[in-house]
Amino acid sequence: MEGEMRHIESRVRGCSYSPARLSITKTAWLLGFTGHDITALISMKLLIPPSHPPLSGSKSFATVELQILRNDTRWLAKASAAIVNHWRKNNSSRRENDEKQMVKQLLRKIVREKSVSGRLTACRLVSATESRHAQPMPRPAHF
Repeated sequence: MEGEMRHIESRVRGCSYSPARLSITKTAWLLGFTGHDITALISMKLLIPPSHPPLSGSKSFATVELQILRNDTRWLAKASAAIVNHWRKNNSSRRENDEKQMVKQLLRKIVREKSVSGRLTACRLVSATESRHAQPMPRPAHF
C-alpha cells in the first residue's frame, strides 16, 4: 500500500494540470487518509461522491470539492474524529469476537471430557458470554 501511495503521489505531482475527478486512492492521498478511511467517510456521509454511484460501483470525487475540504480545518477535525471512532468501534467488536472464539475453543475441550460438571460449566460459560443479561442456570437436583 505504501509503494502504491508513493506512485500515486509522484503521478499527481507530476501533472501540469489537476484531473477533474479523483479515485478513492488518489482522494485518500490528497486528504491525508487511507483508502479504508475514505470508504468509512462515505458510509458516514462526510464525503459524498457527486454522481451517487451504486454501493458496489467505483467512486470518484470532484477535485475542486476535495481542495475545499482539504483546506477546511473544521471538516478535517470532524472527519478525523469520525475515523477514530469508526476504528475504535470496529476493533472493540473484533476483540469481543476473539474472546468468544477463545471461550468456544475452551468449551469444546470441556465437552470432550464428557463429565457432568464439565457440561454444566460449559452451559454457564456460553450463557454468560453470549448474553450479557443471562440468568444463572439452576443447579441440578442430584448435587
